[in-house]
Parts: sequence; C-alpha cells; structure tokens
Amino acid sequence: MYYDLVQTQGQESLKIAEVIADNDIAEIKRRQTEKVEQLTSYLRLEADFSRSNHLITDIIDNMPDAFYVLDSQWLFAFINKKAEELLLHPREDLIGKTFWEAFPQARGTLVATMYQKVMSDCVPITFESLSLIHENRWYQVTAFPFQSGLSVYYREITAEKLEHENLIKSQEEVNSILESMTDCFFALDRDWRFTYINRAGEIVLGKPRHELLGKILTEEFTFHETALRHYHIVMNEKRSVSFELFSENFGNIWIEESVYPTETGLSCYFRDITGRKIADKELARLDRLNLVGQLAAGIGHEIRNPMTTVRGYLQLLGEKPLYADQKATFELMISELDQANSIITEFLSLAQTKLSVLKAQTLNDILGKLYPLLEADAFTQNKQLSIILGKTPNLDLNGKEITQLVFNLARNGLEAMGERGVLTIRSYVEADKVVLAIEDEGCGIPPENLDKLGIPFFTTKDNGTGLGLATCYKIADSHHAEVRVNSSSSGTKFQIVFPIPE
Repeated sequence: MYYDLVQTQGQESLKIAEVIADNDIAEIKRRQTEKVEQLTSYLRLEADFSRSNHLITDIIDNMPDAFYVLDSQWLFAFINKKAEELLLHPREDLIGKTFWEAFPQARGTLVATMYQKVMSDCVPITFESLSLIHENRWYQVTAFPFQSGLSVYYREITAEKLEHENLIKSQEEVNSILESMTDCFFALDRDWRFTYINRAGEIVLGKPRHELLGKILTEEFTFHETALRHYHIVMNEKRSVSFELFSENFGNIWIEESVYPTETGLSCYFRDITGRKIADKELARLDRLNLVGQLAAGIGHEIRNPMTTVRGYLQLLGEKPLYADQKATFELMISELDQANSIITEFLSLAQTKLSVLKAQTLNDILGKLYPLLEADAFTQNKQLSIILGKTPNLDLNGKEITQLVFNLARNGLEAMGERGVLTIRSYVEADKVVLAIEDEGCGIPPENLDKLGIPFFTTKDNGTGLGLATCYKIADSHHAEVRVNSSSSGTKFQIVFPIPE
C-alpha cells in the first residue's frame, strides 16, 4: 500500500515535471520566434533605411545645383556631380581634403567669411558671390550648419544677375534721358504726391526736387483749373490727355501738357510752346497777307483800266477853253485818281507771286546809290540823315526790291520824327549775318501795335494805306531775311537780317 502511494505520487510528480518542461519549451520557442521577428523587422527597417538613404543620396547627387558637405575639420565629406563641375575636380580628389587645402584662394574672401560665421554661430546664411573659379559667374550660396560641420548649396544666378544689371542699366538710361530733357517732366502718386521730378522740372517749378518729393501738388503750387481738371480725368478714368493753356504762374507762357496714367498715379510732360504760338500767329499773318495779295491780283488790273480812261478824259476836258474855269477841279480829280492808282500799284506788288530775281551784290552798293535821294528827302523836312556802312560780303539781292524796302522804312522813320531829328542807316556783319539797321528818333511804336506790324491796311497815319510795311515784310521774306523791331519812347529801330550765302 505504501509502495502504491509512493508510485502514485511519483507518477504525478513526473507528470508535473513533464508539464513544466513542456511550458518551458513553449516559452523558449515563443521567445525565439519573437527574436526572429524582431531581427527580421530590424533587417527590413535597415534595408528600407538603406534604400531611403541611397534614394536621398541619389537625388542629391543628381541635383541640377551644386551641393557639398564639410565636416567640423573643414574636410570634404560629400560632393555631388554638379559640385564636381563647379569645383573643377572629381570627388575622389577632394574627399578627405580640407577646403582651404583644395582652394587656398578662398581665404579672406566673402565665401570664407560666411562659412566661418555659419560654423561658429550655427546659423544658416544665404548670400550672393562671384565665382572663385569660373570667370563672370554669379552664384547664390546657402550654407547650413549641422552637428559635425556644414552643408553648402550653390545655385547659379548669372542670367538673373545680368538681367537685373540690364534692368538697372535700362532704368539709368531712362533716368538719363529724362534728366537730359529740356522739357519738364514729373510724376505723382495716387495721393497727389511728387514721386519724380527731372532737372528741367526743377527749373520750371522753381524749387529743388529734394524739397518737392513727397509733397502734395496742390499744397505746393496753385495750378490752373484746366490742368487740375485734366489731372483728375487721368487719375480717375485711366486715360491719357493732352491740352494747351496760357500759364501766368510760370511766367506768362503757353504750355502744352501731355498727361499719362501709371500704375501708381500719373506722369506729366509739359513744354513751353510760346515760340510755336508766335510762329502760328505769324503764319496767320502771312495767310492774311496772301489773301490780300490774291484779292489785289484779282481786282487791280480791272480797276486800273477804267481809271486810266477817266484820267485821260479829265486831262482832255481840262485843256478845252469851255471848261477853263473847272481846270482846278479836274486837276484835283486827276490827283485823287493818281493816289488811287498808287495804292493799286502797291496792291499789285503784294500780289506778285513770281520768285524774285536775285544776283550777287553788296548791300552797300544799293545804299550808296540811294544816299542822295534819301538825303534830299531828309533835307526838305529839315531833318538829318546819317549812313554808316560797314564792310559786308556779297548777298543774293534783288536791287529794285531792296531799294523799295529801304525807301519805305526810311520815309516811315522820317515821318515819325520832329524837325532836326536824325535818321541813321547802318550795315554791318553780326554772327554770320548781314544786318541792315534803320533807326529813327521818333516817339516809338505803342507796344500793343508791335504785333500788328506788316498787316495790310493797318496804319497809324492819317493818310496811310498800311501797305508800306506789308511790302517790306514780303520783300524780306523773298530774301529769306528776318525783320526785327525794337521800339521805345526814344525811337524805333528796324533790323533786316540777311543770311550770308555759302
């Protein structure tokens, strides 16, 4: 019985030992399986990481921009393909070399300064630099710090740099053009503040640009209402306008303005057109003169023929005894007809459209021949004549027309003076021109009449026709000469300025 109990206990212990052993084996197998799985996962991760690193390295190596890495000892640790081209060395020659050993010329340059700053301050820096190796190449360099050194990224910006320099050069050329303009130019922003004024604008506006830039237009100047109205049109409607106005603020001159809209406001270009206005006025005067000439040509001949017939019959009737007591009346009528015929003759001289026949001769020769006649005319009026002839070259002149011009101006001068007045006639050369000057000592021409000189029928004489000066202007024009008039209360001077032929 004791034996059976011991045997039974022994079997149970054996079974328990077997169970324990089985459990230990299962645990060992489980642990072994976990380790295998962990190792497999690790190997898979390592493979993935290796593939990822290889992919990143491949991407960096084939980047279109240069990239290289320097360790904390300035040794090259990595160089991509583009960096090989940039540095002009294969990576095998540079890996393991210091940057300063490979490129000693970099010491003391901007590149060296920036690299050292990144290494010491551990902050990334981006800057632009001219290549140390390639001539005339610009790069944008970005250096990044990391725990054991720095990485450098190069991007070529030569084309951008040239484009930027060309843009700057273009802007400088535009500024140069604007500054060299003789006409005023300025720009305003949307708040009506000056943003640009050229050199001519400073002169016209009467203030230096540094005092005007940033200032509001209407606070600095009182502009004409017409100008301001057009400025508002340009600013609000974004369309260009051009206009003319007479400005008292800028010295009583005529101004032509062109105003254009810009992205930031408007730009205004204006110039003095007073000279053009005067020329237009002169052209209008010449047009009136031409109209009168055409009128004269149309009616002159038709009027003279019946007048000649009437004059002939009056002479015949005056000779008859039957009309002897009416002879004085006939002579008065004949005198009036002669006066009318004289006016028509002047009309016809204005109407003459054929070119003057010019030949080379000196002005002094013509004046010399006229001197006796002019002196006699002055003597009969108890006035004096002074002729001062300078040395003058030959000119292309029509002697008959110049004689008429001198007679008309001289007689006007004599009539303008009182007794014992002196009429002076001069000839001289001035600035490659020959000048005929006729000066009297009369009371002068009123300023309001100066612009009317040469207009047919305009006269201040009681018995004048207003055709004498018109004829003088026409003769001067046919000789390509300029008529200048200076008048004051002490007298009037007419200057006929002739060009010297080549």
